[in-house]
Amino acid sequence: MKVALVIIDMQRDFFDPESPCYCEASAGAVPGVKRLLEGARKRRWPVVHLISRHRPDGSDAENMERVRGHKHGVEGTSGAAILPGLEPQAGEDVVYKFRNSGFYHTELEDVLRHGGAEVLVLCGVATNGCVWATALDAYYRDFWLMVASDATGAGTSHFHDVALENMRYLIACTPSSSEVLRLGDLLVAGGSRPEDILVPSMYDQDGK
Repeated sequence: MKVALVIIDMQRDFFDPESPCYCEASAGAVPGVKRLLEGARKRRWPVVHLISRHRPDGSDAENMERVRGHKHGVEGTSGAAILPGLEPQAGEDVVYKFRNSGFYHTELEDVLRHGGAEVLVLCGVATNGCVWATALDAYYRDFWLMVASDATGAGTSHFHDVALENMRYLIACTPSSSEVLRLGDLLVAGGSRPEDILVPSMYDQDGK
């Protein structure tokens, strides 16, 4: 069984206190994302960098984003850049999106299917926004899901915790980044069905 890592919106706009899209409770997610990225590269898992990119005039933004005036990921701005240390390497896919879900009018599904992915590890920001929307669309496409609890973040810890609880109850297990790597190794090794490894973790309220 093949595992792929999908890193969502690890861009400066979401980590800059001066940005209107600042996710205050997300700083703690950075070490976990780095741990997953290093682990995925070591294991030769496919890595996809999912990046928000919008037109400068905001004409491709969602209705509520236009109303609030929360521009993020504007093409050509420093805020759209990926955080240092998380930049894509040669051979890693980059997929640009302009909605919360990474599957909406993008080539993300084609990239994942072409790479043979069956289990997706999601990390990044925001837990209750783009991570949640991408996870839900992935679930509808019959991918197995792990959402790393310590490698995701949101505007507040409350939003983060509620989103993880909702995903754990419905569509995904939410282990820590270290546990994700351990479970991923079990899945890749074979011999067990994904449901036997992942489903019990969905009901671990500590998100180990």
